[in-house]
Amino acid sequence: MDHPRYDLETRVTEIAAAAALALVAGLLLWPPGAVYWTGVANVLGDGVTLAIVSTLAGLLGAWFARTAAFAIIHLIIGGVIAYGLGMVAIEVLLQPNSPAHLVWYGALLACLLGGTVIYRGVDWLGQRRRATAPEGTL
Repeated sequence: MDHPRYDLETRVTEIAAAAALALVAGLLLWPPGAVYWTGVANVLGDGVTLAIVSTLAGLLGAWFARTAAFAIIHLIIGGVIAYGLGMVAIEVLLQPNSPAHLVWYGALLACLLGGTVIYRGVDWLGQRRRATAPEGTL
């Protein structure tokens, strides 16, 4: 990878930014110890609430892919780092009684990264379609 985009400093910067985004996203979407979604779940039900939060995570991932244009692998590595740091912080600071947070924040990360990958895939298909279309058809 001789392209200047892939120098070590750029990689580290992208990974750190992705980790920061994933940490902030996790805190905003499902704040540890102060889950405001319980009120929504009481009205709409657990399944609908989880679907809303998951969809918001996916949309946030798509937004980040659109605005940051980081390499997907850097987003994945940053997300995994954020997950690890967040889970250690929850274990140390909150000392939860169950490991449910490990699963739920993992699912949130999967939705966040899924939104990123889906956006990039749709964008790639759109670029490919425009590149192969006869002139004047799109």
